[in-house]
Amino acid sequence: MPGGRRTSSSPAPHFSPPATKRTSAAGIVVDVLSMVSLALVLEEVLWTTRSWQGRKAILLYAAASTPEAEANFHLRV
Repeated sequence: MPGGRRTSSSPAPHFSPPATKRTSAAGIVVDVLSMVSLALVLEEVLWTTRSWQGRKAILLYAAASTPEAEANFHLRV
């Protein structure tokens, strides 16, 4: 294979969409609701980070959710 090119004349494999694609009405409703839910969570995070107290709370939560912090918590309990 010079230059990394395929030497066979066979066409490229056919791309198929992911199996999770929903086409039914119920599936579309679930997709829309999950997008709305994600948007609300992101809005809440952005609102919280506007204040220093909110940023501090997020940083403390992130620091406490590291594997080392969780291991130390379980050792103390």
